[in-house]
Amino acid sequence: MYDDKGGEGVIKQGSDQEIKQYASTYSVIAFVWRVVQPVKWYLSGQIVVWFIVALDTLFRPYLIKLMIDAISVERLQHSPHIIGRLAMLYISTTFFIIFVYRFHNWLQLRSMPYLKKNICQILMDHMMRHSHGFYQDYQAGRLSNKMSDVIMGVPLLVRLFIERFVSSFLTLITVVITAGTVGSKFSIGMLIWVSIFLCFSVSMSTYAKYFSARAAEARSGVMGYIVDVLSNMMNVRLFARSRLELDNLNHITQKMVNADKQRDW
Repeated sequence: MYDDKGGEGVIKQGSDQEIKQYASTYSVIAFVWRVVQPVKWYLSGQIVVWFIVALDTLFRPYLIKLMIDAISVERLQHSPHIIGRLAMLYISTTFFIIFVYRFHNWLQLRSMPYLKKNICQILMDHMMRHSHGFYQDYQAGRLSNKMSDVIMGVPLLVRLFIERFVSSFLTLITVVITAGTVGSKFSIGMLIWVSIFLCFSVSMSTYAKYFSARAAEARSGVMGYIVDVLSNMMNVRLFARSRLELDNLNHITQKMVNADKQRDW
């Protein structure tokens, strides 16, 4: 826990209850929520963008359907004017969506670099609070690689959440509502299928989390070992341990390969 006495702020050993409380405070969701606060309005703008894109996936195909219907024999006299208006609306919508995507890129440029900077500052502030014994127990290369994974991984996680989960969810909602206007049975069937798929995905996420954690730990171990060897190259050459270090690296990298294979399987 944090010991603020004397202004040192060093993490020390505590009871199991304190450790659990500390771990829950710095859970993944809590950490992500904390680091996105400075750029939350830009991220909210991205959610609005994907809501517009979700509506576009239904609106433009509907315009095409109206243009096809306008070419029917019964409406042949007025079809040129109707098709012209629908075509102009379709073209205008296309240009508007291009502008929306460009606006989305601007929001990303305004949010993601600052998000990485904020994560880096929070992690370094957190690392500075550890005791000296902590750095004797862990390799500097492994710690730096884990920090690098967090700095690069959290923005990617945020992007995947907005661009995949939120956009797919909004698209699904609009599709279900539209399908409900055609037939309630079709809409209910789609909801049942989606619910089954989500339950299966949630049940498998436990295994995915376990294997992903193992793969990340193995990758950090490899990078930490490489950094430590390169930083102590003089000692390695002085004691002629090059072959031993390569054998150890081969053993560690094989663990990383096995962990990656189990994760991707």
